[in-house]
Amino acid sequence: MTRYLPGYSTSGSVDGVSPDQLAKRVSKTLRAKGNIMLLAIVLIVLAILLGLGGLVFTAVKWLLIVAVVLLIAGAVAGFLSRGKSKSLR
Repeated sequence: MTRYLPGYSTSGSVDGVSPDQLAKRVSKTLRAKGNIMLLAIVLIVLAILLGLGGLVFTAVKWLLIVAVVLLIAGAVAGFLSRGKSKSLR
């Protein structure tokens, strides 16, 4: 006893598509989804790396600014204290 299902025939085809063709379509669809997933993962990793790169660049920039300000402040303080000291030379 066979049941009738819409779109299915007794020969095993679905809407006129053979099982082999259907398997190829499913395989192609799964590969396409896998490629999209791989692309999404690559883009997420790239975004994280670029974000970390930007964060490191900003941190180094501010460290350089602080170092220059401290160097200038030390030079000015040294210059001003040099004139006030009385040496025996």
